[in-house]
Amino acid sequence: MIPRGARKWPHRERSSRGPQPLLDRGIDGRGETVVLLDQEVTTQTASPNVTDIRQDLARFDGLFGLPTARLQVVNSLARSPSPWLADVEEVEDTEIVHAVAPEARLTSSSQMPDASPAVSIAVGAVRTSGL
Repeated sequence: MIPRGARKWPHRERSSRGPQPLLDRGIDGRGETVVLLDQEVTTQTASPNVTDIRQDLARFDGLFGLPTARLQVVNSLARSPSPWLADVEEVEDTEIVHAVAPEARLTSSSQMPDASPAVSIAVGAVRTSGL
């Protein structure tokens, strides 16, 4: 979801989080993958603040002049019938990561709704290590 009244939002985010000097030196996430762990969102549990993350990222990229996000959704654990659905928090987390590391690959991994935080952390560690 694009924040209200935020035409220069990614640039403010880069300044407030401190990555602008890295971006200026060409350190932009190229060759890296960021894994975002999220709870499954289904059409049955969807609130009014649920969107197709692919469409939202495309709007975000166009609005702020960012390169097209390279997003992969991993659905092997949750096996969601609608893996591209995302709530506001998931979309905003993904947009922030894309704004500060525009060339990084983004992987969103949907976890089952009842997965404990420890399970999510463990799954993320395994995926990150390439095991």
